[in-house]
Amino acid sequence: MREQGLQIFTKAFKRFRCYDDNGCLVQQSVPTVLLQYSAQIETILVVNLKNYATNYPSINKASFKLVQQFLSLTTDPQLIRKQLSLLSAPLLSSIKLPLSATYSEESHTSQHIYRLRVLASLVLQGHPLETQHRQILSQHYLAAISDNLVVLGHRLSKIKTYNKLFLVYSTDSLSYDQTLHYKTFPTLLQFYLFLQSPTPEPTSDPALSSIIASNDNMLYSPEQASLLVFSAIVFLLTSNEPMDQQRKHQLTRAKSIADSQILAILQ
Repeated sequence: MREQGLQIFTKAFKRFRCYDDNGCLVQQSVPTVLLQYSAQIETILVVNLKNYATNYPSINKASFKLVQQFLSLTTDPQLIRKQLSLLSAPLLSSIKLPLSATYSEESHTSQHIYRLRVLASLVLQGHPLETQHRQILSQHYLAAISDNLVVLGHRLSKIKTYNKLFLVYSTDSLSYDQTLHYKTFPTLLQFYLFLQSPTPEPTSDPALSSIIASNDNMLYSPEQASLLVFSAIVFLLTSNEPMDQQRKHQLTRAKSIADSQILAILQ
């Protein structure tokens, strides 16, 4: 029921975002009918974002969609800052996504990837980002880029032998939303490069610094990270679809990165 309610709100935003309470089209700078209910919508979002750990993954994804629609309309800086803080809060942690005992790998991973995509899209549109969070967010996006390059650029049989996945699990039941990973890849890469310019300054929060140090031990050296990002750019420029789909449809691409080359970069 909650998921359906969130979907209805999201559809309402798309349909009525440019209308006032008289049903007339308005300029972007003029408050629309939906903003008259901003307090109620904010309450819905706060409840769902705070309870993300106990929500169904589908409810979380619906919440992320509504956050994106809501923040595209409102200009209240305090409200925007609060929503972005709630959206990014779960990312101030280890880059290794814990295995869910309740939900499938695909649904659990997909909601995480969707969170990354929505946060990146909002900040790239000009919404503010906490400066002290840039470093740890860079780690999360680099981990996601690494996993995307593996799951999109390799056959499933090869992925199962790879032991450095952060978001997708290397098990016999390995599953993930290949389409979501592929469509999200450019946004993840763009936002990572955004976070790196200028280079994030170390945080002054001791607890956060400890998590960042732990993440660093799981990630790559600066040279490896640069090579990884370069490989991701080449992959996106030369590939129209994931490796498995290409083989399924018996398609070829003008250029490709061999499995062994990508694995050599990541290991």
